[in-house]
Amino acid sequence: MRRKVYILGASHEYQRNDDSCSACSIEAFKMYIKKVCDAHGINAIGEEMSYSALNDYDRTESIPKIFSRGYGLKHKYCDPEREEQERIGIKRSGFYSQAKKFSEILQSEEIKNLTQEEADELEWKEDLKREPSWLCNILELNSWPLLFICGPKHVESFSGLLIASTFDVKIINSNWDPKSK
Repeated sequence: MRRKVYILGASHEYQRNDDSCSACSIEAFKMYIKKVCDAHGINAIGEEMSYSALNDYDRTESIPKIFSRGYGLKHKYCDPEREEQERIGIKRSGFYSQAKKFSEILQSEEIKNLTQEEADELEWKEDLKREPSWLCNILELNSWPLLFICGPKHVESFSGLLIASTFDVKIINSNWDPKSK
């Protein structure tokens, strides 16, 4: 069977069911996932999420995980846990870009000498280092067609990685929001 991956870009707030999200927007997100799964015969859902990221927001499960369980689909959090990221040399999200916004007194020498643009660029390079882990994790799932949910800024780069790895890729939505149809 061809390894078909459908990519859905969405804010992590919807994935995590953040307190800032209305019940209506979370319901719309679930319905959109259902619509995509039904339309494309999805057998599994992978997502840019980890238990440690959920824990940061006092959550134990993501909306896609809850949806998968309810519909009998395979599911996998594909982002490396914080400990794994540290072990393989990936700096924690916000290491550059968020630290640059602190008072100079609180910034390390490495960060003091960067412009905000340089900090943001280094942050993006760190983010990109996680994408090969996502690829390995969806290969472990080995269930096609698969829906992969990630942050909007990863849609193009991750689909490029998948295409280079001979996957059949279709972007469903680059940046879903509750107003999307």
